[in-house]
Amino acid sequence: GIKTPPPRTRSIRKHELKDWLLSFVKQAAPHPKYYDKDSNTYPAYSEPNHPNFWKLKPKIRETQRDYILFLLLTGKRRGESGQITWDDLNWENKELPTLSLQPEITKKGRIDIIAMSDVVAAMLDYRKQRPNKHEKWVFENVNKTGHLVNPNKSLHKISNYEDESLSIGIPDSKYNDKNRKIISPHDLRRTVRNTGGNVGYSNYEMKDLLGHQQGDTTEGYYVERNYERQAKQRDHIENNILGGLKWWILVFWYDCDVSLLDKMFQQEDVRPKLGKLEKFKVDQSQLGHPQSPFRPD
Repeated sequence: GIKTPPPRTRSIRKHELKDWLLSFVKQAAPHPKYYDKDSNTYPAYSEPNHPNFWKLKPKIRETQRDYILFLLLTGKRRGESGQITWDDLNWENKELPTLSLQPEITKKGRIDIIAMSDVVAAMLDYRKQRPNKHEKWVFENVNKTGHLVNPNKSLHKISNYEDESLSIGIPDSKYNDKNRKIISPHDLRRTVRNTGGNVGYSNYEMKDLLGHQQGDTTEGYYVERNYERQAKQRDHIENNILGGLKWWILVFWYDCDVSLLDKMFQQEDVRPKLGKLEKFKVDQSQLGHPQSPFRPD
């Protein structure tokens, strides 16, 4: 007689996403080259034409930053993402790098091969080139004794933040054991699902991207995966989640070419796609009272 609880639907909504991302980049550490050893801080970037979001002393360290961003852009489960090893990365095809989640860590017990999006590929390549990387884990814990398990403390900092220009609080987000309001790792997974649905991808396509079990045996076992198409889909979703911050993150977190910042404020001109608007086929003389001052003539 116990009723089944309603499914959880919490995600970062479209109107919340911009402020949530701004809170994220303000508190996360940028690339180490911006670190000043004399003052033990991250001073402001010297180029005035490009925004500088980070604080002098960021509260979210590099690995936590990358782990949260990985969850936000791939929609993979927290347990799966934390156990990725360097052996799981495949760079043989540089145009289409992939990441393999091994059967022992996936929920469905089968290997899950992911085509990397632009930012995910840059992130994993950067982490692989670090001189202080962990010998096994891509996302190591702070003591380097194993893989990262839970990013809740950092997610709490992002979801509840206030400074002179930004105030963010998620009133109905999940509570953890210390009564702190946060967006959970699984909420990031639902954010990817909702974003993909909103830009037009079907349930089957989103199941494939998120690694859900397919209901159709024929589709699940006999339809060959198209990783090139999956990479384009992931880039499309990534662009809709990050917006212009995608280029900022590539430059200031992963040391990509600074010319990418020129794309940050570019907006696509959609007017040619709209076509000509037809005029209202209404007799203008019939609009309004004859003595009204608001008559069109």
